[in-house]
Amino acid sequence: DAHQMPLLPKGHNPGWRRSGTPRSECWRSWTRSRCLLRAGCATSGGACATRGRGRRGARHGKWWWPRTIGRCATCDLRKLVGAFASRAVGSVAFMTVRELPDPFGLRKLTDYGLGELFRLCKALEHVELVMLNVTDYSVEVLCGACPALKSLTLRRCSNLTDNALISVSEHCSGLTTLHAEGNVHFGNAGLEALACHCTQLVSVSFAQCPSITDDGVAVLSRLSQLQTLDLSLKPYRLTVGDTGVCAVAVHCPQLRSINLSGCERITDMSVIALALRCPLLERLSMRDCRQVTDVSVLAACSHLAELNLSGVTGVTGASCSALLEALPLLEIVPIDVLWSARRSYAE
Repeated sequence: DAHQMPLLPKGHNPGWRRSGTPRSECWRSWTRSRCLLRAGCATSGGACATRGRGRRGARHGKWWWPRTIGRCATCDLRKLVGAFASRAVGSVAFMTVRELPDPFGLRKLTDYGLGELFRLCKALEHVELVMLNVTDYSVEVLCGACPALKSLTLRRCSNLTDNALISVSEHCSGLTTLHAEGNVHFGNAGLEALACHCTQLVSVSFAQCPSITDDGVAVLSRLSQLQTLDLSLKPYRLTVGDTGVCAVAVHCPQLRSINLSGCERITDMSVIALALRCPLLERLSMRDCRQVTDVSVLAACSHLAELNLSGVTGVTGASCSALLEALPLLEIVPIDVLWSARRSYAE
């Protein structure tokens, strides 16, 4: 068992009671380390700890962080990596690195620290980087060290650019899931690289990415296995219209879920294309798509279970009632539209 192997030199005492480390400081360091790295291995918090020999550790069987980790894991992840054993983290398949608010002192997390960690975990398949101030270098090292990556989440990492997506496309051709929400510098160049090399993508999300335009969405139509697509933007996305959505609908027949919330340029043409070319469609969100006026054509999607029409003022009750006549189990949001449609259908 990896967590039962001694990771520290003989004679090292990890117990916080005997080490002289104040209890509050030990707890604070443990919290930082646990929140910094949450990996899917057999040990607590993703890092290997040794059983404390102090009175409390021996009595309650608790796992306490060694004194070396407690002192080092305050500002830079690369110091925490030095306390890991490569044979313990080499088989980690899932990892989440999330930055906490400033009072915890984690704003100093660097590219070098993440790079050293990724080089140890070569078997990673699922990685989530959330709210980090790192640059494209971290993603480049990750993709180079972990070519077997299957799922990647880059959420609200404001310093990342299209170069990060290009690195992903060059090294991780087997990627199936990519969620890149809230990255303002992601644009069409990154999407074109992904569409050329990552042809096995099934789920793609570029929500809250305002730099993506119709041309970039049209490039995604090369992903013939695409099943889930999220292009939502709050409040509005004026750069995506019928051209990109129709291209995706025509060339991605396996599409099951698409989120177009905030795409004000979407019209009935996109709705018709989705209804005729995506028969497996199950979820469709068109919140604030005010140019949409008729949804009755969606009756062709026999698997459709959820339809979001919040803020779509042009759709009439007669149109919704015609849709409900063909799909009586369909749930329409908001609920007042559903009630009015059912009332019209009953009459």
